[in-house]
Parts: sequence; C-alpha cells; structure tokens
Amino acid sequence: MRILLLFLSAALICLPTHGIPARKWSDGSLGQPRITQRGEEDIIHGWRSSPDTRGTGDIIWSCLLTIFLCTWTSICVNVPPLNSTAWDQLTAAKRSIQDFADIGHLGWTLRHGFFADMGGFVLHPTDFVPFPINVNQLHYLVAHGYIDYSTIHLSLGEINDRNKFDSMSRLLSFVQLLWTTVNIIARAVNGLYITTLEITTIAFVFCSLCTYVFWREKPSGVTEPIHIVPNATMANILIKAGPISAKPYRLTPMDFADRRPHWFGVTWDWAMRVGSVCGVDFHNTKRPVDKLWDDEFAELGLSGNLALALIQFGFAGIHLAAWNFRFPTACEKALWHIATEKVVLWMA
Repeated sequence: MRILLLFLSAALICLPTHGIPARKWSDGSLGQPRITQRGEEDIIHGWRSSPDTRGTGDIIWSCLLTIFLCTWTSICVNVPPLNSTAWDQLTAAKRSIQDFADIGHLGWTLRHGFFADMGGFVLHPTDFVPFPINVNQLHYLVAHGYIDYSTIHLSLGEINDRNKFDSMSRLLSFVQLLWTTVNIIARAVNGLYITTLEITTIAFVFCSLCTYVFWREKPSGVTEPIHIVPNATMANILIKAGPISAKPYRLTPMDFADRRPHWFGVTWDWAMRVGSVCGVDFHNTKRPVDKLWDDEFAELGLSGNLALALIQFGFAGIHLAAWNFRFPTACEKALWHIATEKVVLWMA
C-alpha cells in the first residue's frame, strides 16, 4: 500500500501543468495535418518540453509532498500497547551491545537494542500486571538472573519477520527528497528566486536524512511484542534491588534500572506535567504504562551531544539562510525573523 501511494505521488509530480488536449482525427489518419473549421492547419505534436516557468501551485505541491514523505517514511514508532529521538535511541542501542558483552553475551546487536528499546519485550510478573521494559531494564533482569538470556536473544530473522520496514518506499522517498534538494540548490546557484517554503522543506529533508542514518537498523511497524516471564515475583525483584527501588515509579516498577535521563528529557517531562495541570494530557495517565513513549530521551555522551548540537544548529541555520530574502511586506519579513530567532533559541 505504501509503495502504491508513493508511485501515485511520483506520477502526480510528473504530470505537466500545461497539457496538450488529445484530438481524434475524423479521417482516420494519424499524424497528418487537417484543416479545422477556422481554416487553420491542425497538426498532432509529439514530445514537447515543459515551460521553464513554475507556478505557486507547483511550489506548494512539491514542497508539501516532500515534507510529507520526510515525516511518513522516517518515523519508526514504538510497539503499541497490548489491548525519543533518533540519536537517543541509537546511543542507547549501541550502549546495550557493550552492556551485554560485559556480562558475557556477545551476540547482542544494534537491531536487538533497537527492538528492546522500542518496547519489543513485555514483562509478565506473576504478582503484577504486564508492562513493557526498555533495553536497560532488560539488561538488569538478565544480569541479575531473573531472565534467561536465551529467551530474549532472538535471531535477526525473527526480528526481521516482525519488521514491516519497506526498503522500496524509503528508496522512492529518498529519490524525491534528493530531487527536491538538488532542484532548490540549482536555483540558488543560478541566482533564481527561492521561496521560504522551499527553505523550510530543505530543513525537513536535512532532519529526515539524519533520522534515516540513525534509524537504519531500527525495526518499523512492529505490532506484537515478545512476552517474557521472570523467575521471581516483582516484589522480590524490588526488595533485592534495595533503596534505589523504594521511591514511587514514574512509568513502570522497573524505572530504578534506567540510566540517568538526558537533561532535555527532564525539561520535556516537566513541560508535559504543565500540560496535565492545565487539563491537557499528552500521555496516557495509566500506570504502569502499556507502551513505551516515543518521546523519551536517553542520556547522551559527549559525542552524542555534539552530534545532536550539529543537527539542531544545522536545522536552525537553514532557516537563517532566508534572513535577507525580499518579502512582500515588512510585516511578513518581521514574522519570518521572529520565527527564525525562536528556532535558533529553541535549538540552543
């Protein structure tokens, strides 16, 4: 279905904006001139080049379609309930490889880490309701002997069977993104006008390409998790964990096994709480949660924070490229400057 929609989108893009109406020859001849009622010679035409101008509709259609493809094909949401950012998840998945290697399990891969951190495993304690666990919590349970490693070490084939990632759809999207980017850059090189919508589109393309790279090993469209039963009750696990498990949990009883959250994750969590106080709940209030949220932020190292900063300022810098554009009115120019400043300050 996704491939079909992409092909239809590509076909619509390729449609000429100025078509030549087809004519049926009354005498049955093909390609021969005939005289119309007005006395003019009517000749059938073969291939004709498209005009070298573009309309507002062409710009809007191309940009909106590209932005849609950027978001649609790059998102790999977490496993849904039983009834973060890309760089965060990549960092956590990479760290999990070393964590499992430290306890003697060398077969853990990046894809295993992604699968676990997107809620691919659901814990079924005998004395508690089922709830999803992330890769840090899974590592804790394996390291302390509550779960046998063989029950969670899936073959790559088993993970791929659950993966609904479509390489062709992403390839077609990448071609569209590349075509749009090259087209806009070519206009800039030749001194032709570029709209602010096209600048915004380039920023979306930049972020999407980074997401493609970071999530290249992450499964997509997984709808059914792996169910695991620990060899101890949830109460015993918490008791043996000691004081670190004593305070109330935020998402699940296994929160104590998580690493320290990223500073932005703490800020984001407080923002979500402000929304809840105002009567707007962005997350399910059920506890324990039945789905790992997609906007969780893991702890990043120095290299992770540097990479994140480059991407953030890259996104903001693309918008700054239109700072000296000529706008129809002073009000529109001021609005663009204010919006761009907000983007730069937020990314900072």
